[in-house]
Amino acid sequence: FSFFFLMIRRPPRSTLFPYTTLFRSDVVMAFSHNYLLIKQQVNMTEQRLRGRIEKRRREQGNGSLPNSEVFRGGVIDLGQVIGNNIDARLRLAQFSGNLSVYGQYGMGKSNLNQHIIPQIIRQGTHVNIFDIAVDYRDLLHIPGCSGLVLNPENERLNPLEPIGKPEEHLQFFWEITQQDFNLRPETQELLFNYTEELYRIFDVYRNEDPPTLINLKEFLKEKKLDSSTSVSDRGKIETALRKLDYILYSFGNMTNCARGFSLEMLDSFSFVSYEIGELSEEKRSWYTKLKLRQYYHQGSISNKRHQVKRIIAIDEAKGIFGKSRIGEATNYLKDMYTRSRSIGCYWIITDQFSSELVDFTRASACQISFQHTVPKEINQIATSMGFSATLKSEIPRIGRYRAFVKMTDFPHPFLIMTRKSDVKRHITDDELERLMQPKFAQLSQTTGKSQGSKRAKINAVSNRRSEEHTSELQSHSFISYAVFCLKKKTTTNKKNK
Repeated sequence: FSFFFLMIRRPPRSTLFPYTTLFRSDVVMAFSHNYLLIKQQVNMTEQRLRGRIEKRRREQGNGSLPNSEVFRGGVIDLGQVIGNNIDARLRLAQFSGNLSVYGQYGMGKSNLNQHIIPQIIRQGTHVNIFDIAVDYRDLLHIPGCSGLVLNPENERLNPLEPIGKPEEHLQFFWEITQQDFNLRPETQELLFNYTEELYRIFDVYRNEDPPTLINLKEFLKEKKLDSSTSVSDRGKIETALRKLDYILYSFGNMTNCARGFSLEMLDSFSFVSYEIGELSEEKRSWYTKLKLRQYYHQGSISNKRHQVKRIIAIDEAKGIFGKSRIGEATNYLKDMYTRSRSIGCYWIITDQFSSELVDFTRASACQISFQHTVPKEINQIATSMGFSATLKSEIPRIGRYRAFVKMTDFPHPFLIMTRKSDVKRHITDDELERLMQPKFAQLSQTTGKSQGSKRAKINAVSNRRSEEHTSELQSHSFISYAVFCLKKKTTTNKKNK
């Protein structure tokens, strides 16, 4: 009937007259009107029914929701499962497989971390946070979170302080310096040899205080002036001096100490947040790798292995390590992540883009994905979390504070509504300075002092030059002085005459 109706709506002009009366009749008009109303109602009902089916599929994941047995013994609350209103809770032991969180900016990643970190602290576990958005200082207002906030202005870290064996530490130090500050391999090898020589001058192998970067800079200047140094090596030293000046200028007094804050000192606080947002990408990466090595080595020598002792939260990992630097991360850094469970050091890694963290998230026991609209990232998330085609289509439409969860203890991904953190307001810089002042006064009593007093050891290096070279330099200086005095004396005599 509808086909006939369509034909009579626009008939040829030559045959218009015979259908005019029929088209204008009240019977046909009433029937057509009722048909359109019925069709519209059917379409609306079909859309509502389809929306309910899709919503039900989205809530139930791949057709199944976790029950209370899945979360039995859980102490870390994530939120509420959409579909059966069960609280989604993780056992602390589940963090041994690490936790990966990704999603677009403003969808709730930092809010989730701010919600679960105080719960981890209440379980007696230390938390160390690398923060580029200055969000986690606000945890100081939450009861039980007695934390310390560090930045390049108040941090104390000697990059040359050996962590583990001195040779291994030097190798690691110059390896990450080469990666993050673009040193050539031959320059790295030369600097390694010079720094090892400086270690022996400072008796580092006998547990004496190590040199600082300023001591290294002075030592390299002496080597540059040494006549036994080749022209090629002098060029490499000049390059290294520029890099050291860049690092020292960026970090200020942070690196001018014999001993940095030890983990025993920092672990007296329930959490430590490192605010590194003001640093450039290569400095963030360099600094973070040094701190991670400290955590890893401390855990590796501990007697309490296979126990949750520390959670490391890295917020916006690509912003810290950089896209290129994640791909060029050392095997040592990847081993720190994948082997962390054996030393009780576990990770929470968040980032906007999961594809940038593919080398790090493969070992994650729990993955949480917030809303994302980039097609490449949607494909990566769906593949990593085992989404069906239906769930994959829902990733761009999850909404704020909602997230898909994939756990090793449950075969299907499911949707949760995360809870709002207990953070009430943001802590300003002035307020933070007042809160940190008594804590830094406590730390400064046990921190190594400046290495300026060890200038004598650097001077001792220059005294080891050959007598011939030393006398040559001295002779040049006396000759220059004599010529100056001679000219001055001659001029004076002329004037007197």
